[in-house]
Amino acid sequence: MATSTKSKQAAQNQHYVPKLVLRHFLSNEAKEQVTVFDKKTGQTFTPNIAGVMAERRFHDFQISEEYISSFEQTAGRVEDALLPTYRRILNERRLNRSGKEQAHLAMLVAFQFLRTRRQRDRFVEMEQIIGAKLERMGGKLEDLDGYEPLTEDRLKHQHATFIVDGIKEFTNIIGHKHIMLMDAAPGRDFYISDNPVVLHNDEDFGPYGKLGLGVRGIQIYLPLSHDLMLACLCPTILNGAVEQLDKNLNEVRAALLPLVVAGRITGEQMRAQVAIIEEKGSRIRGWQQRYLDGVPDQGNNENMDFYNSLQMSQSRQFVISKNEDFALARRFMADFPGHKPVGPRID
Repeated sequence: MATSTKSKQAAQNQHYVPKLVLRHFLSNEAKEQVTVFDKKTGQTFTPNIAGVMAERRFHDFQISEEYISSFEQTAGRVEDALLPTYRRILNERRLNRSGKEQAHLAMLVAFQFLRTRRQRDRFVEMEQIIGAKLERMGGKLEDLDGYEPLTEDRLKHQHATFIVDGIKEFTNIIGHKHIMLMDAAPGRDFYISDNPVVLHNDEDFGPYGKLGLGVRGIQIYLPLSHDLMLACLCPTILNGAVEQLDKNLNEVRAALLPLVVAGRITGEQMRAQVAIIEEKGSRIRGWQQRYLDGVPDQGNNENMDFYNSLQMSQSRQFVISKNEDFALARRFMADFPGHKPVGPRID
């Protein structure tokens, strides 16, 4: 998992959103700068990508007075393995639907989902929740057998272990989704945040939550560039839309056919009524065909606001816009003062 090196080596910024992705959101290509909106301050700034969505020795943790262990080289090897598929899709703007491509895209999403600072924060939050519950019961964490304080080094090690242990399972879960591409609406660009894999679900599961990776109806989105996004959708979404359209058509035909037989309407009138439903369903048919062909679905202003709002709501602190358009970001913060990131369930 990790390599060990002398602890005296110079500290370095290590990314949890890789530079290979951030380069496709540059607002100044010559200086490799991005424009960032800070949710905590409401201000924008333009750092070089070497210093954004990264921390000094983010993947390094001390294992002795002399040596540190690092997950950085492992992260680099994963990025190198996925880079050819990522670049090809950006160049061709099309999926080839091969098993290898599906696996690579699933791993790209899974790895990015697992590696962020926001994900690491969840370990701290979980300990705080358990500690608060124990205190209400008259106990404390220190009383638990084998308890050790969650130091920064233990937190980093726990996070690295979580990635290694979970990557195969998470890749497998995402690999069974309908993976498709989405184009940005003309004149608009996708935001990308410090927690760029965002989740949504239109189904309601009550107190059990609805944002698990394996939950029915889940929608998973990862911007690949400022104008191209990857969507990994529960198969029930597209299949359900097509099945409902076919059901509606069959019901209309079944209701109208007796009227034709009885001479109350003509066959032409029946076909006209069916054509109205077919026309309404052309969006669904087109969506299905674009998915099968591996070509992007075209975004519009309404769903661009939706996708970018997900990046805002589920980010930890920072959001990037290539076109420096943060009108939606400012509306979001005005509408939701005191906002805290919405976290997914881990399953």
